[in-house]
Amino acid sequence: MTGFNGAYRWKPDSRWITSSRRITGSPQAGVNGAEVALRMVQAAEAAAAAAQAAQAMLSRQAGDESRSWWKLLAKPPVFDHSTRESEISSWKEWSWTFEQYIASVDSRFSEDIQNMRSHLDREVDPVDFSDSEKQRNTFLYSLLSSLVRQRALLVVRQTTGNNGLEAYRTLIQQNEPISKNRSMGLP
Repeated sequence: MTGFNGAYRWKPDSRWITSSRRITGSPQAGVNGAEVALRMVQAAEAAAAAAQAAQAMLSRQAGDESRSWWKLLAKPPVFDHSTRESEISSWKEWSWTFEQYIASVDSRFSEDIQNMRSHLDREVDPVDFSDSEKQRNTFLYSLLSSLVRQRALLVVRQTTGNNGLEAYRTLIQQNEPISKNRSMGLP
């Protein structure tokens, strides 16, 4: 609104007044109009970048939320049996529940356990594991440590290197016997 050599300015008492100065920036700061426009463009670009970053963060969080449904599930019950017979008789049900739970935490556990179950005669050696596989293996070890008691906990503790797949493989071997003699602890 610079119709003549001055500019209109709004006063608090709701009147327009004129000024002999042109609106070209802040006269006190010595900033010209081109610099003000440049700063406004920079501020708009920074705001757009911040909005994009916020949108990306929200979409990552939405992805994380879809993976955290397992938090709504109850943990498997503690596997705590004082006799060998009760341990063997309840193992199948407990291990199934455990495997369903761990697969809901991370679906890659399901593959890991299937591969391990198909080669129960081989020790699980984590030397060639990727970083994410090592992390999952350690998580599995910690979860097993918190969910088993008595003899089963001793088996987990005897497994070195926080090797959860090896601890679980050993538990499977001991609690899912191939022959009836083995299930009764006979040679």
